[in-house]
Amino acid sequence: MKFFCYLIGFSLIFWAPTAFADDDREEERRSREAEIFGSPISEDEDDSEEGDDSEDEDDSEDEDEAHVEQQPESRDQSIFGPGAFDEDASARRAEALLDEHDDTLAIGGRLFLQSTQSFTVDSFGSSEPLSGFSAPGLFDVYLDARPDDRVRGFFRGRLRHQFAFDGEASEDIAAPAGSTGMTPQTPEQTTLALDQLWLSFDAGRKVFFTVGRQHLRWGTGRFWNPTDFLYEQRRDPLAIVDERLGQSLIKVQYPAMEGALNLMAVANFEGVSNLADTGGAFRADLLVGLTEIGLGVAFGRTDPLQLGASISTALGPIDVYADLAVLYGLERDFWRGELSFDESGFSIPESYRRDDEWIPQLVVGGEWGARLGDQTTLFVGAEYFFNDTGYGDDTDLYPWLFLNGDVRPLYLGRHYGAVFAALPNPGSLQRTTFSLSGLSNLSDQSWLMRFDYRVQPLNYLSVSTWAMVHGGRPGELQYGLDIPPVEFIPELEDGLRVAEPLFSLGVGLIVNF
Repeated sequence: MKFFCYLIGFSLIFWAPTAFADDDREEERRSREAEIFGSPISEDEDDSEEGDDSEDEDDSEDEDEAHVEQQPESRDQSIFGPGAFDEDASARRAEALLDEHDDTLAIGGRLFLQSTQSFTVDSFGSSEPLSGFSAPGLFDVYLDARPDDRVRGFFRGRLRHQFAFDGEASEDIAAPAGSTGMTPQTPEQTTLALDQLWLSFDAGRKVFFTVGRQHLRWGTGRFWNPTDFLYEQRRDPLAIVDERLGQSLIKVQYPAMEGALNLMAVANFEGVSNLADTGGAFRADLLVGLTEIGLGVAFGRTDPLQLGASISTALGPIDVYADLAVLYGLERDFWRGELSFDESGFSIPESYRRDDEWIPQLVVGGEWGARLGDQTTLFVGAEYFFNDTGYGDDTDLYPWLFLNGDVRPLYLGRHYGAVFAALPNPGSLQRTTFSLSGLSNLSDQSWLMRFDYRVQPLNYLSVSTWAMVHGGRPGELQYGLDIPPVEFIPELEDGLRVAEPLFSLGVGLIVNF
């Protein structure tokens, strides 16, 4: 039955190009609904590439109110056009629309449904039913109040429901089906969460404040963002929707030099019960011609000192970018040694600390747009990530890290590489995007490759389908675990097996309203 469902889901997308509607009123409503969510795009085309000073949908919304600098189009805009998860452009359109109709309150939301089936080496030749089926759904609703152009209040709540739920919390230590393992999983079938709740205003139209739970994302990388200091959880680069919730912040911005310089100070109250534990961050973004430069620092009583620098510019026809983060005082355990379950020679890795070390992380990448015709451009690029918090080829440590919940997906290895290609709106296939992404843990030589096809058959509906393949040596992105029964270790009396992933298929539907 599942295969028939997938067959129907995948076949729906091929009648899409005949279903487009261009009614003026619908286009106007689409502009308004895109204000908060943007037009959905494929995973690797998410909003991580908003430039050095990419400060998420809500940061950019604040900048819109402040009339902060008009920055060059992000790489996402250049590839997918305005509104493709570009909260900057969509917020400006929505603000203009609100002014036109003299509305002070906008109400809307987003419904996101997806279904993924993964296959492992144990999926074939077995009489057991297929496992690895996931069908989560998200429902976001927002209220956006703008009594005038200097005051704004915003609320967005989220309901998450897992349709494929057996009533028990998952104990599978492998990555969830069809993802990199970075999207948070929950043992509850249905959960409610507050994503955003903030108020913004200005002082003399010169200093701009945003107070409350909000998003503030930094970094230029497409796949890795080591300078995204205010989020402990890293963004999943293959997720269609970034499911991370906002942070409790007080943000103060001061634009100078006619918008070429933006100064920002942030107080971080997320998870704080004692005022003395409040964290802080500062960032300066400077635009010099086509070059954007960012410098930042973040700190906290219980957090490491984090220093960051970002740059993005054009070298001829190639857009290049780099992020450098340096951490000091990182209070967490690192591991070395061997793991053995032999009763006669049982051993576990030993922990050690690096609190007094300066630990660097570096991302460098580039992107080139190749014209294939008057209306068709192919975008290709590559990215490299050096992660000094990761491990080399010590795959013998992986079982211990997985068992202790000490795995940080895509930040586990020391060296990573990625390549990508995107073909938006080729020829007569308007509202259609093809993309291909390849990720590799160069340290353990495991990899995954993902192909995405996105189409917008109706003005309010986007359909995404994808296929992902795992390969390479046994490692982070092609990981399996087979531990024999160990009687003297609790929870391992019967052993433990996690089958290596082979490939997965998925389909997603997004409706903005």
